[in-house]
Amino acid sequence: MSSRKPKKDWLKDLKKQQKKRFQPLMNEVKSGPLAGKKVVYEPAGKEKMSEILEEFVEPYMDTVEDVNDFRQLLNLGVLAWNTALLPHDRREAIFSDVISKELPHISSAQFELFQSIIHSLIERKLAHFARNQRAFISFEVKDTTRGFQLNVVTTL
Repeated sequence: MSSRKPKKDWLKDLKKQQKKRFQPLMNEVKSGPLAGKKVVYEPAGKEKMSEILEEFVEPYMDTVEDVNDFRQLLNLGVLAWNTALLPHDRREAIFSDVISKELPHISSAQFELFQSIIHSLIERKLAHFARNQRAFISFEVKDTTRGFQLNVVTTL
C-alpha cells in the first residue's frame, strides 16, 4: 500500500498552505477600503494576476537587483496598469496626482523618468493586456530562497 496521499488530498493541502500564506494580505485589504465586501481567493476561471503582473513588468526586470527594487517596479507597474483602465483624458491628471502625493520631494528629472516608464507601461497594457480589465488593489512581495514570492489582490 502506498504512503502517498491521494491527489485530491495533496491539492487540498496545497490550497490550504497557499491560503494561509495569503491571509495577512487578505486581512489588510478587508480592513481597508474593502471592509465588509466579499473577497475571493483565487477565483475559478480567472487568470492568476500575480503572474500577469510579473509578465507585465518583465521588460524592466533587468533593473531589479533586490526585493526593494522589485517592489518599486511593481508599484510603478500597478500605477500604470490601473491608470490604463481609466478614460484617456483622465490618465495624466491621475498619474501626476499620485506621484505628487506619494513622492512629494522628487526632482523634475525623476518625475520625467517615472513619467516615461509609466507611459511605456500604459502602452504595453493597452497593446498586450487590453482584454484584462481587472484592477490591482494591493500586493505584497517577499524574498524567499526560491526567488521573489508575489501575492496580489485585484478586482474581479
